[in-house]
Amino acid sequence: MAVYLGSYTVDRVFGYRCRGLSVRPVQEGSTSTALQPAESVAIHAENGRVVCGGDFRIYDLLGRDVTRLNGHLNGVYVVKCGEKAQKIAVR
Repeated sequence: MAVYLGSYTVDRVFGYRCRGLSVRPVQEGSTSTALQPAESVAIHAENGRVVCGGDFRIYDLLGRDVTRLNGHLNGVYVVKCGEKAQKIAVR
């Protein structure tokens, strides 16, 4: 398991070591780094389309707005819905 830290979300995700996920070593007696619970955004993907409960924008990993391509997406994107943002994989 890994922890995904987004601009406004914290999620647990399954990951393989070969994907190069970063590690954060913690030392005995180190300062607490507890996270406050984040409100999740109702975003999901189905058949190459991102679905969200409100107005949203879709960005590729280079930061380009690809919202107009919704319905023909395939890959990993960042979806911004209001003040929340979430990474999502679309197939």
